[in-house]
Amino acid sequence: MLWLAVTELRRAGLRSGLTALALALAILTVSALDQQSKIRQDTILQDYEAGGAGTFLAELHIAEHEIDPVAGAIGRLQDVTAVEAPYRGRDLRLIADTSFLVFQNDKQQEFLGASTTVLGVAESFDLARDYYEVIGTQSQDAAPTSFGVPLIVTDGLARTPSQAEVLIPAAVAQYVGVRRGAVASIELKSDVGQAEPFQRYPALKVIGVFDVIGPDEGRFAPFWRLAARGRDVLTVRRPDAQSEMRTTLPIVLNAELLRDLWEERQQSLRRPGIEPANEVSRRQLVIRAGTAIGVAAVQEAVERLLIGRGLSKNCPAIELGSFCLVLPERNNFAAALQEQTKFGTGAGFFAALLIALVAIGNAGLQLQTVISRWHDQAVLQALGFTPSQLLVCSILRLGLIFGTAIAASAVVGTMMPSSFSSSSTAFATAAGLCSAASLLAVTIALLWPLRSDPAEQIRRLT
Repeated sequence: MLWLAVTELRRAGLRSGLTALALALAILTVSALDQQSKIRQDTILQDYEAGGAGTFLAELHIAEHEIDPVAGAIGRLQDVTAVEAPYRGRDLRLIADTSFLVFQNDKQQEFLGASTTVLGVAESFDLARDYYEVIGTQSQDAAPTSFGVPLIVTDGLARTPSQAEVLIPAAVAQYVGVRRGAVASIELKSDVGQAEPFQRYPALKVIGVFDVIGPDEGRFAPFWRLAARGRDVLTVRRPDAQSEMRTTLPIVLNAELLRDLWEERQQSLRRPGIEPANEVSRRQLVIRAGTAIGVAAVQEAVERLLIGRGLSKNCPAIELGSFCLVLPERNNFAAALQEQTKFGTGAGFFAALLIALVAIGNAGLQLQTVISRWHDQAVLQALGFTPSQLLVCSILRLGLIFGTAIAASAVVGTMMPSSFSSSSTAFATAAGLCSAASLLAVTIALLWPLRSDPAEQIRRLT
């Protein structure tokens, strides 16, 4: 049988060589495609993680003094790399009037400025990844929708400011005409109505200017202020300034400033004769997992911890003593896994298409071989060879072709660049799939001449 298989292989040398070449190229291509698919999927995850896909939010409604202990407990969980509890103007009901001196003489001073929200951050806060805000109006039947708002420092120092420093948006810097090193005057006041400022920072040094990538597109409420002999005389704002004050565009201060401010406000509210008000506090924890894939497990761990501390899960309405875990709207682990799966599915489709084309091509070549050897097959059957023996002979011939193709592809694979070379497991899988598909496709062609009587075949050919 083996001698007969080698003889047939030698007589059909061109078609056998083309079959082996097609199979070898298919194995190399499928294995390289698998390798590139894994590399690209890893790159997709890394890109998403670099943008914060390993981050999710915990919206809490608890007392201010409980925030830091809860954040510390979450930070000690497995696979949690960092927990941030920023002081957001939205939570503290604060806006900031940031102004710069643009003209002065012996009698008066003129200031240009902008009303924005305020953000107090600690040293570990990542400006480009850890600032999240809720955009639009929250309905009672929908979960909070949080968008990441990257703060990209384009001029100056990309670090947390000290208590005597501030970071300002590029839109404000361009409007006023200042750069880093300028001195800013900042007034913090309530975001309700035109309240008088309750805290002033008259001389904070601008250490950096940042661009804001967010839905507000740098929106702020500009104003002009006139002072005479050190006292404010007039402040002019646009008629629509009230709506523009509710922007996500922040100035960035040191967290200690806002912590001290919060403590002073609480002490003043406890004085005799002052009606108690609803306590304002931080409401957001920014939790970073080690990897995007691990976010789901970390979420479960955080949920168990918060419930163990007596908090109830209540989404979307955040009530006292409740919490809600929220994924950022765009760059999150679900989107990362979806993109990774989408790419893997596409690569799998093209690999399957290539295997199918190679199998069909090999089936066509084998069909040509069968047709050209039809008379020989009939003669061999007439001489006493059974159909099963002829089938074994054909299988041996295909085994020699496939073995040659796999050996050749393995040798070539070792000489390919490392970026295209695949692991032994991936190569074995590709070789097995291509060989199995080709063998399945040529089975019909191999069985076709064996289904009729040899005398009938010879009669047809004479």
